[in-house]
Amino acid sequence: KRWDHEPKLTEEEKTKICNPMCNKLETVVSLDKIEIIVPVPNDPISQYPEPRCAPPIAAKLAAIICERGNRKNCNSYNDILVKKTKQDTGNDRDARRKDAEKNFDIAEYIKTAENSRIKDQTVLLIDDVRTTGATSEVCAKLLAYFKPKQVIILCAAQTQ
Repeated sequence: KRWDHEPKLTEEEKTKICNPMCNKLETVVSLDKIEIIVPVPNDPISQYPEPRCAPPIAAKLAAIICERGNRKNCNSYNDILVKKTKQDTGNDRDARRKDAEKNFDIAEYIKTAENSRIKDQTVLLIDDVRTTGATSEVCAKLLAYFKPKQVIILCAAQTQ
């Protein structure tokens, strides 16, 4: 949808994407262990004020995890990772990793605070598409610097 400049995902579309993701996640970790969800940020598109791609998927996953576990304490935070710049110097893994290292960072408030949102938490990192895995891995390392219990990466799709 992002590439076709379509409107934001509907609730039905988010459910269709997130239920299989949640089912896959359950094969790896108990949903009760997921404490926070952090989406990989994407470029804002001026004509769409709503977050696109990973952020709405992360929010829907948080809602499904709360529903399935009958709990209230799984939240999605769109402001922990930030996209600083947009550099695309190539599509191979090394180029994508270098770009991700330049493009993404942790929000300043996390760097300067006691990091209570990340520290000692099980963090689920959500990306919309995995091409080489470089972006997700760089973002996971950024999160890991602030000492979570664990960072789990889950992507909605993978390119072939």
